[in-house]
Amino acid sequence: MSRARTSIRLFTYYIVAAAITFLLFPGFVLELGGFPGEARGLARLFGVALVILAVYYFAASRHEAMRPLWRVTVYTRGAVVVVGSALVLLGEVSWIILPVVALESASGIWTALALRRDEKDALA
Repeated sequence: MSRARTSIRLFTYYIVAAAITFLLFPGFVLELGGFPGEARGLARLFGVALVILAVYYFAASRHEAMRPLWRVTVYTRGAVVVVGSALVLLGEVSWIILPVVALESASGIWTALALRRDEKDALA
């Protein structure tokens, strides 16, 4: 399995863990993020969306031909740090989301480096 493929697969497991947390412990997630507790249904719906996203990532991690999609995820995961930080600065969400935002962005950087290394190895 290529380095990039491994990074995508492991990111899939992260998404699954997040989905399970949103589905089973919506009150905890909402309180941690500074959101009102009455949004539990919405948090669970977000958990379902994460499950669907995890399925897509898992399917993409099974095929090297999905490299163009892997490359796109680098940019979308990188955008999370910009949006998350802006939301914190605007007071829309609690600062506690910053470690999660950093983890998502770091995983995108890992995928970018893995893609670059795989391409370098293919040329050698």
